Amino acid sequence: MDAAHRPGFAGFLRLPRYESPLRAADAGPVAIVNVSRYGCDALLVTAEGIRVVPLNITAAQVEERAAAFAAAVDTGATKRS
Repeated sequence: MDAAHRPGFAGFLRLPRYESPLRAADAGPVAIVNVSRYGCDALLVTAEGIRVVPLNITAAQVEERAAAFAAAVDTGATKRS
């Protein structure tokens, strides 16, 4: 049995309906960040709709900044212990 036929997985690997992310923004705006070697952008989801915002950063830069952030958080946790 493939995943799409299992309970709760009817939409597995299918594009979400346009209304689905809009419901997630009922309580406030949602930002979805996409990082890829082909480009980086953000989807800003509000009750009014979805807007794509190109980000002026490369995947390699995101990786470097994420590693620096993780190291800083780890260092901060170690200092508090």
